[in-house]
Amino acid sequence: MATDDGLDAIAAFLQGGDRFLLTGHAPLDGDGLGSALGLCRALRQAGRTAHVVSDAPVPSMLRWLPGASDVIVWTPGGYRDDPRLSDPQALFCFDSGDTKRLGGPHRELPPSATVVNVDHHVTNTRFGHLNWVEEDAPSVGAMVWRLVRAVGLPTDADVALPLYLSLVEDTGRFSYSNTSPAALRAAADLVEAGADPETITNHLYRNEDLGTMRLRARCVERLQTAAGGRLASTYVTWADLEELGLTEGDQGREMVEVAIGLEGTEVGLLLRGLRPGEGTKASFRSKSDFDVAAICTAHGGGGHRKAAGCTVVDDDLAAVRRALVAETVARLERRTT
Repeated sequence: MATDDGLDAIAAFLQGGDRFLLTGHAPLDGDGLGSALGLCRALRQAGRTAHVVSDAPVPSMLRWLPGASDVIVWTPGGYRDDPRLSDPQALFCFDSGDTKRLGGPHRELPPSATVVNVDHHVTNTRFGHLNWVEEDAPSVGAMVWRLVRAVGLPTDADVALPLYLSLVEDTGRFSYSNTSPAALRAAADLVEAGADPETITNHLYRNEDLGTMRLRARCVERLQTAAGGRLASTYVTWADLEELGLTEGDQGREMVEVAIGLEGTEVGLLLRGLRPGEGTKASFRSKSDFDVAAICTAHGGGGHRKAAGCTVVDDDLAAVRRALVAETVARLERRTT
């Protein structure tokens, strides 16, 4: 495993270049996209060439972000065919524990370009030429904010807002255990720099479409408990997503909150059926010190100790649910004996 180079090394590298590409894991979420958009804006204001590129389109709930309309959606051969992507000095990869979900922007990157890995997942593989991984960082966007200030890049509301959004999403609106004093100080600095908390709240939490609301109702009806109520699980089928018009991006992933939100629950599990032949996605949450990343790592996934996921190559959602519930129950019981 490569070593961590840290903030100073990344800042020095950034100061010495002028042609950067920035990306996050696909499908994009608020932390990966917010980090990329915030740094892209700051670099452009400093006169550098910077573009955000993604293996997947921007999800509908994030298209309102400043700069989102300029995100380049990857197509094969992009480095050859798109002048905006030609001859990059570096590809900054945000919020990705490994290369599996980076897709074409990483897979086809010219060998002359430097891969810069900026992340906070405990399971990060240190895949970059330069790696800055802080497992206790509240969000990658908070790390990028420190980078922007270390380099002395200009900031405005369009830099601050997407970075603030990354904090809001990854701290659960400043309610998770990663809501540290440093997270709150970063949030205050970003608001002072121009981020508007009400704008983010209205877009993310007061703007749910009817299909998502109906999906939430189904997940409540499907709740099952195990281990004396310490584990709650629910599921979403691909047919649900098709019927409700939610097949774009990573729709439905937030339904894990239905499971972890149940009274007395220690671990929440959401199973989502993917497109036929793509298997079943499992999303775990923990509100104790139970390590859900350990389960996901064993199945080829990863994440954080209290929030992790994996994809099981099996379309039989019911069978995957039974197996993961049994495994989780066994781990919970070992923990208390």
